[in-house]
Amino acid sequence: MGDYLIGNSPKATGNKLIYMAKVDEIITFDQYWTDHRFQNKKPVMNGSFKTLYGDNIYHHEAGEWIQANSHHSQENGLVNHANLERDTGTTDRVLICSKFFYLGASMIDIAAAFPNCVHYNIGHHAVPEDECKALWQYLETNYPEGGLINYPNLFRAFTRYNGK
Repeated sequence: MGDYLIGNSPKATGNKLIYMAKVDEIITFDQYWTDHRFQNKKPVMNGSFKTLYGDNIYHHEAGEWIQANSHHSQENGLVNHANLERDTGTTDRVLICSKFFYLGASMIDIAAAFPNCVHYNIGHHAVPEDECKALWQYLETNYPEGGLINYPNLFRAFTRYNGK
């Protein structure tokens, strides 16, 4: 807990900062699924645009992974095995972050000021804590309300992610 998460855009869009968050809590997918705090994060396929993209998708039943009908399942609601494997294949943990900056389509270039906070490959890497704190302070100064600053670039029409 207390770690920072930094999400950069792909190389094609300049590896810009999309989000930064502080981890408050780490729970299992099953805990996320059943916890009353996160029921509104379950996808509602006939709901609002926001609920279509709910991320409380995975849990176990009888020891097997269940993937809810969501933007990560197939068109007919059946399991998309590529997404299931990518999302649950190496972890059974969900990172809970109550404090965050989500820039989305308003992503910013931080490479010059915070070069170690930019990741140029798939996966993750460690960033020195002092640099994370400096970037966090920059975001607090420039986005004092924090939270959702702008929606994702692709948040215009509902699409299912094929896992590739």
